[in-house]
Amino acid sequence: MKKLFTLLFTLSVLYSSTAQEQLLRFGFYKVKPGMKADYETTMIELMGPMMKERVKNGCMRNWIFREVLPGSEARNYFTHMTVDVLNLDSDNYNCPSVSADKVFPEMSEDMIKIIHKIRTSSRDVVYRTVVRKVAGYNKGDDVVKFAAFNFIKTKPGKKQNYIKRNKEFTHENLKKYSNQQAWYAWERYDAMAGGLLSWDYLSLDGYSKIADKLNRVVNVPQSITNKENKIYGPLREMRDLNYQVLTRLLYAAD
Repeated sequence: MKKLFTLLFTLSVLYSSTAQEQLLRFGFYKVKPGMKADYETTMIELMGPMMKERVKNGCMRNWIFREVLPGSEARNYFTHMTVDVLNLDSDNYNCPSVSADKVFPEMSEDMIKIIHKIRTSSRDVVYRTVVRKVAGYNKGDDVVKFAAFNFIKTKPGKKQNYIKRNKEFTHENLKKYSNQQAWYAWERYDAMAGGLLSWDYLSLDGYSKIADKLNRVVNVPQSITNKENKIYGPLREMRDLNYQVLTRLLYAAD
């Protein structure tokens, strides 16, 4: 009986650990003409320290603020992105103990309201959505400075196999045979506010230097590629890359 209890307990622990999922909330914003400096300043100097305090208090894992670089696809559609990296098995964060007046005790309530007003009036919310982590790695300790986000539409009936392919092959292939500092993949989980359905999958190619992105290297052995294609078929039959945006890190709260 004791052995049976130990086995059941072990299985329950394993199940609970594997059942955990990582959700991220993405926000896409379009800054109004002439308001870029004001918007970025308020986000970095007001929202940044508040989000850092939320991370410190365990309310979330990270908060990331990025600019879409000029010349990127969709730059005319959205200019900035935020990413709320939520705690495992959480679809939101609740942090009532962290507020602007507590993080900035020397700042008056009226001044906080003015800064919030500048932040909200300087941009439009394009949409927000939630994604669920499929796989990923980061060779460094820090959030990558440059990140190319790939907005993908999977072919009908191919999404689950594409997820399996990313877990089984893509993760290790890019980690071993590319010059990327990081790579992540997420499946679209929930459209929160007018999110477009033109994509249902998102991946990130991360680089510490812009030159690494411009000179991207992926040298996967042909034997691995052949094995991958034999199991899943050509990539072009599994998904379409709708567009890619290159972003620069402005703030990370971790």
